[in-house]
Amino acid sequence: MSKDYIMSKTVAHGYFSGKWMNGKKLCKRMKIPSDNAYYLKHYKDGQFHKDYTRPETVTSIVSFLKDPTGEIPWEEDPATIDISHLKDQEALTRFLKKGVGATKKALVMFYAPWCGYCKVLKPEFLAAATELRGVASLAALDASKYENSKIRQQYNISGFPTLLYFE
Repeated sequence: MSKDYIMSKTVAHGYFSGKWMNGKKLCKRMKIPSDNAYYLKHYKDGQFHKDYTRPETVTSIVSFLKDPTGEIPWEEDPATIDISHLKDQEALTRFLKKGVGATKKALVMFYAPWCGYCKVLKPEFLAAATELRGVASLAALDASKYENSKIRQQYNISGFPTLLYFE
């Protein structure tokens, strides 16, 4: 059984050091204070790894459960407020009609969350989005997802990041 789990004060039972414990004992063992209504913490191999600091939404919690060690996805990052986050072909089509129609210019970054070059480019792309607000529309799309494979084929995306400019 994996010792990789998330715990909160409201957990009724938990698995720790090879035995099941009720929530009160487990929280005491993990030194979780009782001053807040709840805490979300990630433990890996029985050791504390990090606190849950993402928004408390279904999509955020699901993405955290899929990869608790990963970084916050772009669409959840509050710093990316000036960038439109596109999920699929339909969202890209709507963005190009609305974004290009409104500003006459659009720049779309097709990225992969695991890509080192994309991570390096992200702060510069954010700065450009802030500086070009009202002049051009900037968007980002995770093209590494399986459901976006048609987009990769349509725009001939063979590496990450790929930046495409639309007028």
